[in-house]
This record gives sequence, C-alpha cells and structure tokens, in this order.
Amino acid sequence: YGAPDDVGGGKVALSANADTVLWKTTSNGIMVSQYTNPFSVVSSLPSDAAIASDKKNNSIFYGASGSKFYLSTDGGKTFAAKGSLGSSTSPFKVIVHPNVTGDVWVSTDKGLFHSTDTGSTFNGISGVSQAWAIALGAPKAAGGYPALFAAANIGGVGYFRSDDAGVNWVQIND
Repeated sequence: YGAPDDVGGGKVALSANADTVLWKTTSNGIMVSQYTNPFSVVSSLPSDAAIASDKKNNSIFYGASGSKFYLSTDGGKTFAAKGSLGSSTSPFKVIVHPNVTGDVWVSTDKGLFHSTDTGSTFNGISGVSQAWAIALGAPKAAGGYPALFAAANIGGVGYFRSDDAGVNWVQIND
C-alpha cells in the first residue's frame, strides 16, 4: 500500500514496531513509508545499499554501501555516513542483534565486520576474508549471545557457525 504502481521487487526492512517500511526497490532506489503513507525516495543513502532495521529502537535504520556504513535515527528518512567497513567495495548483508540496540554485523567482499555502537566503529573479524551471507540464530546456552551463521571464506569456502560472537568458527557443511 502506498507504493507507486510501476515499482516492484527488492528487499524491505521493517521498523521495530513495524510502522515504517524501508524498501530497497529494484528500479527506484531506496524508499521509505510510515503509517502506510505513500513511499518517498531516500536520497541520503546510495541506491545499492544493503539495509536493515534495529530490532529494539523504532527510529533506527542501517545501511551499507562500498566501504561506508550509514545510520538513520529518524525512521529511515535521512541517513548519515558513520563508520568504515575497511576496504570493502560490496557489502552483502546487514543483520542486527534482536535484543540489543546498535549491535550490528555486516558481511562484505572483504570480510565480516561487527559494531556494538550503532556503526560508529567496526571491528573486522579475524580469519574471515569474505562473507556473502550472515544470520543470527538461537544461542548455544540460554541467555547467551546468538549463534552466528555465515556463508564465507574462513580458511576455505563454506557454511560456518560461531557460538562466541565470531571468535571461533566451525564448518557446518561437508
């Protein structure tokens, strides 16, 4: 609802309480809509950016393009460059801890990056030379940090799991 008739496809990020939709369209760049109002173009975020929303704070959205990480604190209407993703030229996926505001992971062509301060600073994860996809899953122990899953190059290409926030990895495919 609220989308132009000639726009379709792409990826979406819903705000924490689902009243805002950030939409990376396949043809019109990145657009935002709140409370089912018509979508408007977000000109402060590159159209190729990987997008995500914070899972606790309704007004925070994230984006990554090239070596830059972007933050929006106004519900996806405007973004500002915050942190650096090293020498990355192609971020693939941005994921966010479901219970901690500002705990963000980004998979890129140059590795895997983690921030705990809404993207102001990032740490590259040692041993990960490329990461095409990333996801969080149930923690190994109740109340622990979520398990991290990656399609990556970590001493070889495969699917990996980390139960300690990326310090150690176990290959989970044969």
